[in-house]
Amino acid sequence: NYKVDKDMFETADDAILANVVGWDNYSDVDFIVDDSGGLDLNVPGVYTVMVTVEDKAANDASVTFTVEVVAAKMSEAEVTELLDDQKAALEAVIQEQQELIQEQQNALEALQGEVDTTLPNDNKEYTDGKVAEANAAAAAAEARAQAAEDKAAELQTQIDAINAKPAAKSGVQLWVVILLVLIGSGAAFGAAFLFGKKQ
Repeated sequence: NYKVDKDMFETADDAILANVVGWDNYSDVDFIVDDSGGLDLNVPGVYTVMVTVEDKAANDASVTFTVEVVAAKMSEAEVTELLDDQKAALEAVIQEQQELIQEQQNALEALQGEVDTTLPNDNKEYTDGKVAEANAAAAAAEARAQAAEDKAAELQTQIDAINAKPAAKSGVQLWVVILLVLIGSGAAFGAAFLFGKKQ
């Protein structure tokens, strides 16, 4: 169960040797990493390594074990900064979507006025149906934008909660919260954005 991350040690050998002890009754001993197993502190995974200890009389002993490299935990400041960036990006999309919805509504109002004054009754009925469809699509886009805006508020609540807690906390637990919130947010504003592009 020996686990390390890239922030704990400067080199792979340092990480490996931190897990072994060796001694001799008569002299100092030297530690040698015979096989690092390709251990890379920047690449999470399980590595098999071998270390040898040798005394001044050339007596030696070896041990083989595994080292698991795990992703380094983010600090609270890094997590909060990421949330802030995501919130800002989401708010920008919401603003763009709201502007698009307003443009669509203005265009629909202009079209409705033109239909009312220029088209015969038989064509007017067909066009009224198309206008109703467009109105329904615009309303759906507006609902999606509102859902995205609600998620932005939820993100702010998460940020406030993080800032209110003590500094020592698990980056893994924070990431569970972040992923759940951002997945929900992405689903909401992504649908609204796609609708806007089609229009």
